[in-house]
Amino acid sequence: DTVKSDVSKWAADQEKQMSILRDQERYRKEFLANIGHELKTPIFSIQGYLHTLLDGAMEDEKVNLKFIKKAAKNADRLQELVEDLMAISKIEKGEVIINPTRFDICKLCLEVWDRLELMNAKKRISFNISEGNDKPFFVNADKDEISKVLEDLFSNSIKYGRENGTTTVSF
Repeated sequence: DTVKSDVSKWAADQEKQMSILRDQERYRKEFLANIGHELKTPIFSIQGYLHTLLDGAMEDEKVNLKFIKKAAKNADRLQELVEDLMAISKIEKGEVIINPTRFDICKLCLEVWDRLELMNAKKRISFNISEGNDKPFFVNADKDEISKVLEDLFSNSIKYGRENGTTTVSF
């Protein structure tokens, strides 16, 4: 009876461990798909701006500096993603790092939408902040994490939204 009980307990423990390992494997697969999605947006933007410049926009003084600045912003975004990968590694080790700061989420929404300008070129989806919410709105959160969430939501709005549609944000 004791051996049977011990074997049953061991089998239950092994099944629990296997379930945890399956969940971790699923998480890693989802993570890889998400990181690919996150990397594609700034890479696509940088490529678009640089190729447009190489195709002749470099000669247009009104466009060239604007596109170079936007490419630089997206390169900065790539750097942020690499830093996020390093942070995820720390999370997996049990070292959770969250850096809450006070910032204007209204301003952040405008900045994130602006980063997606090239992605939105074909769809021409307009962006607005609902009336009464279009003034500074300060929150206390991890700005980088909120920025990632907004970028994902806005890029999905562009991808799946109607051409000439509208994306409206309110707080």
